[in-house]
Amino acid sequence: MACSPTSDRPDTAGYAYATVTGYASAANNGRGIAILGGTVGILLGGFVYWCRRGQKREQ
Repeated sequence: MACSPTSDRPDTAGYAYATVTGYASAANNGRGIAILGGTVGILLGGFVYWCRRGQKREQ
């Protein structure tokens, strides 16, 4: 057969696993950005609530 390997040994490249470099650091960066964004959003929401509460008391 023309398509069969000549050594009759299995091809080890078919069992290799791909590795991605930098995945853990990218995931940690994304997690850090999400935590920072959530914290800033909560703080900004609290500040707006505090300011509006003060305006309603003055009226």
